[in-house]
Amino acid sequence: MEHLTQVLLNVFNPATREQSEQFLKSAEQANYPMFLLSLAGELANNEKPSQARGMAGLILKNALYAKESPERQLQLNQQWLALDPTVRTQIKQMAFATLSAADAEARNSATQLVARIGVCEIPVNQWPELINELLKNMKLPSEQVRMATLQCLGYLCQDMPGTYLAAFSNPILQAVVTGMAKDQNEQIRLYATRALFNALEFARRNLETDSERNYVMKIICEATQSADPKVRQAAFECLVKVAGLYYRHLGEYMEAIFSLTFNAIRSDPAEEVSQMALEFWATLCEEEIDLANEWAEYNEDRENNDPPAVPSAQFIEKALKFMVPLLTEVLMTKDENQDPDEWNKVMAAGHCLSLFAQNVGDSIVDHLMPFVRDNINHPTRWQNRDAAMLAFGSILEGPSKEKLAGLVEMSVPRMLEALKDPSLQVKDTAAWTIGQICELHPESIGTKLFEVMGALYEALSDVPRVANNVCWALHNIAKADPNAADDSKPTNHLSPYFPKLIQKLMETSAREDADENNLRMSAYSAVNVMIQNAAPDVFPDVLAVVPTLIQRLTAALGMTCNSTEDREEQYDLIALLCGVVQVILQRCGGLCRPVVPQLMGLFVQVINAHSATVQEEVLLCIGSVASILEAGFEEFLPHFMPFIQASLQNYQAHSVVECAVGVVGDIVRGLEKRVVNISEQLIGLLLEALRAPALNPKVKPSILSALGDVAMYVGQVFVRHLPAVMGMCRDASQTQVDLSNPDQVAYLNELREAIFDCYTGILQGLRSEHQGDIFLQYVESVVAFITIVEQDEDRYDGVTRSCVGVIGDLASTLGSKVRSYMHKDFVKHLIRDAINSPDAATKQIGEWAKEMIKPI
Repeated sequence: MEHLTQVLLNVFNPATREQSEQFLKSAEQANYPMFLLSLAGELANNEKPSQARGMAGLILKNALYAKESPERQLQLNQQWLALDPTVRTQIKQMAFATLSAADAEARNSATQLVARIGVCEIPVNQWPELINELLKNMKLPSEQVRMATLQCLGYLCQDMPGTYLAAFSNPILQAVVTGMAKDQNEQIRLYATRALFNALEFARRNLETDSERNYVMKIICEATQSADPKVRQAAFECLVKVAGLYYRHLGEYMEAIFSLTFNAIRSDPAEEVSQMALEFWATLCEEEIDLANEWAEYNEDRENNDPPAVPSAQFIEKALKFMVPLLTEVLMTKDENQDPDEWNKVMAAGHCLSLFAQNVGDSIVDHLMPFVRDNINHPTRWQNRDAAMLAFGSILEGPSKEKLAGLVEMSVPRMLEALKDPSLQVKDTAAWTIGQICELHPESIGTKLFEVMGALYEALSDVPRVANNVCWALHNIAKADPNAADDSKPTNHLSPYFPKLIQKLMETSAREDADENNLRMSAYSAVNVMIQNAAPDVFPDVLAVVPTLIQRLTAALGMTCNSTEDREEQYDLIALLCGVVQVILQRCGGLCRPVVPQLMGLFVQVINAHSATVQEEVLLCIGSVASILEAGFEEFLPHFMPFIQASLQNYQAHSVVECAVGVVGDIVRGLEKRVVNISEQLIGLLLEALRAPALNPKVKPSILSALGDVAMYVGQVFVRHLPAVMGMCRDASQTQVDLSNPDQVAYLNELREAIFDCYTGILQGLRSEHQGDIFLQYVESVVAFITIVEQDEDRYDGVTRSCVGVIGDLASTLGSKVRSYMHKDFVKHLIRDAINSPDAATKQIGEWAKEMIKPI
């Protein structure tokens, strides 16, 4: 490509960046192989400017890399592998040669490119010699080449599945550890230490061998004493990873590690090093907490569980008397000008203390409380008062309620008093600690609720960082009673304070400085939770908020936006406002009818926003209106169906599709039989979404449930779609997942529940129009699915309920025609499980299904 060098340089110039990027995109689309070859040539050309070479390598690497999308990454890999092998070989040769370039920027870019190509090709045996070639580089005298090679090995170890590197673990580990030795250049040590961090997992075989592990640990420990803080930080990162991967072997090294981390936390001049030493102890805590949970699970049911492979060494318990004083010492080093939103050493120490409390429970209280008592009222140093409150707030989760109850109750007046401390930092920490108390020990507020609410009301006027934590405290008080939103109770604990607080929170959300410290979002979040938990006696106060929201939403829609940032701020505000509106619609229901027309007029404007978040929020609002108006929603369908259709087809934004599917369910349940007028359109859209390969599979369950909703109300109209829908249900019922992965097990249960919900809707719809026999052709496959589900040891209660519901529907709809199935053992087992369920709804379905089967 002519003028490529200038185009690459123009990317650095804001005035020409967009034009240059467009040129490069067009070149890639016009001739992909030539585009890549030209960039590789630019990267490898020693005569070209440094910036152009670096940019060429970066663009070439990015042409092969999709960071956030595994599906897109697979496409890019296939596109690369489909190139003429000669072209690929030329690019690889130029990229590898650039690892030896004198130009640092080109060299750095080449390390990423070579690694990315390796990650793509080695798994398909297309560049098997790469690792050996890199290891040869490690024997060259040039420090620059060795640095680049270590960097490249680090990227490879980071991104390559370990199975493909395990065969090279010996030479890679040897090269990396050699690079970390004390006699090496500090820059080489840095890249070697980073490479080791990425190699620790796939080198498990080596590190399970005592002699090799001892040597690696010796080298890591030595690196923590490097003169270069970056090397020290990287070495402590390695220790953190070792704690996570090789906990069982840590005992041999803990004496040395304790000394190294203790000294680094207390006195390393580089804060990032101290933070990483603290992270070691945090990781150790997490490992021991996980182990404690595993042992507890095992002890609950020893007959059906295997014991954990590793016993807890109780490192935290043993180190408590040394580490608690050290952590509180760090807490007292807070700087007055410290950015509260930026992670720092003090925050890391507080987090560590919190994990210690979760690990050892009651033991930490006696170690910590003397420090709290001695410093919480310190007359001269705000740092001491702040540290005492932060320490106390950090241990409120872990110790027993009995151990903490008296201490928490006594602390409340002091925390409220501290909201007026002359130090901003102390006020901020006091507000956070009150939030902790309200979340973890709400019962300790008890008779002090009046004082707490009054103090928090006043503190909402404080600076944004304090007011932000006050909003969080109010959020926690509002949700403290799980039965607060029980409509059978006319009032609750919030009611006496609700009118003034909701007004104050709305004022806080509109403060001129509300964009600082996340205050606006926190205020609206507190508003939402208060409304969700509002008792009926304050519904008039809830509805009084609506005119303000309408006014603000109208103003937000009319905002002038001169930049992308302005537009994003506008969308964020609209989303927040729609969020509050939706909560009010949901909580007050039919009482909102008078304002629905005005709100729907605003929603028509909002749906034009090109923001997934805004679209989700307005869809939730529309769904709530549909639930309120029921059949009355029909008049709004012409205005909103195009938007709902577009949302259902927005496969790249699966959360938008999921919200749109929820709205379909709300509309169907509201319109009931009248949904027949739009049923063909809805069924077509839902089936199209199910077939779309670009749509995230997580949305499938909600689509299947929605199809069941439609089928229930349109009966005969659904018949022509039965083959397609039942085929998709059959395919979904055959889904296989990794049963060792809890998230995948949860998804499988959600999917199965949705399949049964779909069957239920179809059966009930056909039965209502006396067309049940149409379903006979599908009974065998449905029953086969039920037998599979009955044998599933990981079956959730919701699946049992839905499955037994289908059994009852089959019996009710088809009667004696399914007699041969209804008295099988698997049916009896499922009904028994449902009847024995602790969930009242599941028990009721079980009893009903049992009655449906009796006559046949």
